[in-house]
Amino acid sequence: MSYHDLTHFRIDCGRKAEQIRFLESQRPSRDDRLWAWVTNYARGWDQYTQPDQYRERQAVAGRHTDWVINQRLMDLARNCP
Repeated sequence: MSYHDLTHFRIDCGRKAEQIRFLESQRPSRDDRLWAWVTNYARGWDQYTQPDQYRERQAVAGRHTDWVINQRLMDLARNCP
């Protein structure tokens, strides 16, 4: 799931357990973060030629994706009994 989609993820308390499993499955691995960083480093021109893909990789490498997932999990914990 893209960073943009994760930021707009809607919480559904009726499917809390399913959504927790889904969000955890979307967490990038260490290798994903490393390759996102390496790709952006090697293909720096992508920030001008393919800015959406560059920003997506930047979100993965900088752990912004993890942060958004954590926020959604906290929303589930707070708002859904």
